[in-house]
Amino acid sequence: MSSISDAAIVETFRYLENGGCVIQRPNLKYELFLPYILKYYTLDEVSFLKANYTQVELIKNILTTINRDDLIRDVERQISQNQTLLDVISETNFTGFVRPRNISKSEDVIRALPLLNNCDDLIRCLVANNPQMFHKITDIILQVHKYFPFKYKERIKNMLYTMVNLATHHAFNMRLKLIDLKILPEVVLRFTIICSDIVLCLEGILSRNPKWITSQQIPQSLINELKTVLFGTLRNCVNNVQQPLSHHRARLCILMRIICGFVHFFKVNFDPSDLEVCLTVIDHAGSDRLKKLCLCFLLLCSEMLIKTNRLLLVSSFARIVNPRNTQLFLIFAYFFRANQLDQISKMCVSTLAMDVEISGYGLVELRIATKDTLFSEVTLAKSALEIEPDTFDGLGLAKDPSDIAFNVVYVMLKGGVFHKGKTDLRPWIIRQITQATTPIHSQLGPLIKTYTSCIFDYGIAYSAYPTPMTKIPELYIFTFFRERIDKISPAHVLLFYYVLQFNTFARERKSIGGQASLQKTIYSSNLPYASDLMESIPVRRILIEAEKCDNGLAYRNIYPELLGLVASNYPEIFDIENLLIEEDRLSKSSRQNQSVVKNFVQLIISNLTENPEVSISALKTLESMEPEDLLIHCNQLILDLLPRIIHQGNPRIIQSVYQIWLSLYSMSPHEASLLFINATRGQEDQGIRFTELQLMMDPLLVIRCDPQVFRCPSIFKIFIKVLKFFMKGSRSRLSRLQQDENEYLKDRVTPEKMDKLILVQEISLMKMLLEVCETKLKDNSDGLEEIRNITFSFLHELFIENTMLCKELHSEGYSFELIPLTTRKIESMHMCIIFAPELIKDETSPKRQLFGLFLGSQLCEVWPMEQTYKLAKDHIIEIIKEISFKTNEKILSEEAKKVLPILVLIFNVFPNLRSEIVRILRALEEKFKPHKGHAITFGMKRGSEIFIAQLLEQVREKPTSSSKVKKRKKSENFKGRSITFEK
Repeated sequence: MSSISDAAIVETFRYLENGGCVIQRPNLKYELFLPYILKYYTLDEVSFLKANYTQVELIKNILTTINRDDLIRDVERQISQNQTLLDVISETNFTGFVRPRNISKSEDVIRALPLLNNCDDLIRCLVANNPQMFHKITDIILQVHKYFPFKYKERIKNMLYTMVNLATHHAFNMRLKLIDLKILPEVVLRFTIICSDIVLCLEGILSRNPKWITSQQIPQSLINELKTVLFGTLRNCVNNVQQPLSHHRARLCILMRIICGFVHFFKVNFDPSDLEVCLTVIDHAGSDRLKKLCLCFLLLCSEMLIKTNRLLLVSSFARIVNPRNTQLFLIFAYFFRANQLDQISKMCVSTLAMDVEISGYGLVELRIATKDTLFSEVTLAKSALEIEPDTFDGLGLAKDPSDIAFNVVYVMLKGGVFHKGKTDLRPWIIRQITQATTPIHSQLGPLIKTYTSCIFDYGIAYSAYPTPMTKIPELYIFTFFRERIDKISPAHVLLFYYVLQFNTFARERKSIGGQASLQKTIYSSNLPYASDLMESIPVRRILIEAEKCDNGLAYRNIYPELLGLVASNYPEIFDIENLLIEEDRLSKSSRQNQSVVKNFVQLIISNLTENPEVSISALKTLESMEPEDLLIHCNQLILDLLPRIIHQGNPRIIQSVYQIWLSLYSMSPHEASLLFINATRGQEDQGIRFTELQLMMDPLLVIRCDPQVFRCPSIFKIFIKVLKFFMKGSRSRLSRLQQDENEYLKDRVTPEKMDKLILVQEISLMKMLLEVCETKLKDNSDGLEEIRNITFSFLHELFIENTMLCKELHSEGYSFELIPLTTRKIESMHMCIIFAPELIKDETSPKRQLFGLFLGSQLCEVWPMEQTYKLAKDHIIEIIKEISFKTNEKILSEEAKKVLPILVLIFNVFPNLRSEIVRILRALEEKFKPHKGHAITFGMKRGSEIFIAQLLEQVREKPTSSSKVKKRKKSENFKGRSITFEK
């Protein structure tokens, strides 16, 4: 400041400003204030001033003769004569300034004062003689500050210093105004020293966008002066511990935050004693807040300390960041290992609530210095097991602190910390799975997957470090899922997700094969989870929960992968009709009390025989309930009810049970399917209870049902759905069984053999289904027609899914009675056109060849097109010709009698082939024509002749005269036989 304030002058100013009477305090120092005093007092009233101040008479004379207007005009004239001042006023472009000719107010004069060289003297005079206008004068000067060029702002600073020298008690208010305007930081800091409240002031400045404090260069002497006060205050606080300790720590927090800001904004260099007192605060850092502030101070000084005292930096850092302070320790390990040094700056910004920057060089060197000592893998791994994401605060680095917690573990897991630290992560993973809540954290799924992968990284990722990871015990998982599940929890979903991931990795590692015996060792000690466990999991319920919970948001981070894993492990549960039922289920009623459901079930069973109407009404009520309510009673609803209603035959009861079963199937297909099979056992299996694994391994067991199942359309629909379920499941289970290489199949079944086994199983099942469709003696025509339609629809799905099934089935053959039906009612039968020639030309099996001829003829009739035309011309007609002429006897063979009517069907479908057909028939006619003088009217030869004659008439050809004999008598036989094959 320009001059040192005089306490006596300040006291006088304060007295006059407050309206004090001069007469009452004659001993005050009034020299600067004489014009102001003489303006209000006569010389007689203040006669004591004459004795003290010789200039009193002169000042009084001037005051009596001066004219205010003349004075203003004189100032105006001086300004007008100074072109430089006029230019400056013009340059400021300040609307408050007016041209000199218009200056008429004292405010305008005050605004113009910075333009005058003697502005300091003038402002002193102005303030001293207008003490009660101090605040107004201050406001006017600050108002015009921003409009002056830089070189004039120095004058404004000096003017403010001059004013405060007169009235130091106004330094506080003037400083507040400067802080609000964010101007003149040097003046603010100097006034802070005057006010003796450096801590309080800097705390306020640093809390409100403090960058402006460095907008102008601050003299080093002023910085040093502030530093001396700050560190003196800190030293005093450290040495004199206040009670309670919470207040002591709170004061230390304030001081450390101010010092951190001071270090950052003013680039302070420390004396050893200053640095020592700051580091001493670490010993007082009993709160997390104070530890973080001490850490921020170290990091801000890291570059300086690395160059001057590296050991001191590392040791001080270790005093704060150590395993005892788990969160801080792990977060810094995470930042250093993930090379996210920018996050450390972000942490400091969050802690200090100010925009600071940490030296990148200092952080890199600190990371290198602590890598193998402070942050050893053994220590890190043990500390990581203590992380609890729910209580992790994350140092304010993320909106969700658990993000940091999961990321810390994930980075360490991927970086081999647990491998090198020989620490198993399994307990921590189990804890996170069992304690998980919705929505599932986005990092939990990748963590589980990475942990599972690491179980198999035995010396692969880190050759010198065998994996310490172990699988979750099978018994633990089995017990977890065996307990009654009223509602699917996040733990169920995540544990199921883990099991699927583990089995996938286990099979992938095995399929790599050919690697060192080490791989074999890994696989043998980490076999996929057993089939019994996999079948005990309520897959469909878990998948529905993952899909629907919180409108799909709860598990959205793992659902796509979970869906893919389920599709590859449980393909049987993906059923279009099932999905539609599930969608429709959402509009049903709310959950029911279990006692109510139980009463309805008992009502149904007790009244089934004697009062079926009561049972029907109760069943209708159950239809509208949620499947979750029915699942608990599914044993009674299926095992007890189904065997009784199949033979009772009440269509309304059967239809209600059908709807209830579909509802149960939509929620738990595995359980509903198994219960149906065990409820409908045939006579030979009475008392047997199949397991799901047995049915999956041998789906032929499914078809060993009560025969009545195959003549009750609604129950048969359930049967087809169950058969489809176990067929799909069998394919994946058998393939996995071969892949898992258990002792039963080891080295004996190749993938090719397994595929063949599955194909043979499914062909056998399809042939059995077609046998069901054959006409029986007591069949109801309408019921049989519906059974056939259901079967043919199912076969169509199978043929579309696997064309090889269609080919193999027709190579095996089935009842000739069904050929006209299958070709017309199975939409995909057109694919038989491709392989029908193979069947027709197969001379090694007459039965297969005959089946091929009838199949080919029906294909021609159903699909008359170019492909079937070629089939008829090049294959069917030629083979029929060979069969008809291959005997040397003078009679038609039984085989020829079966295939020749096909020519009539071909003629009706493809008239263009008439000439070929007629040529064959004429040749046969000629072959059986009697010679002259040897007419034969009876016998087998005569029958062959009549048979050919009838065929000629069917193709609109006249037989010879001898062939017409007894035509009418034989025609009925032929027509009946031809109808059997054609329609």
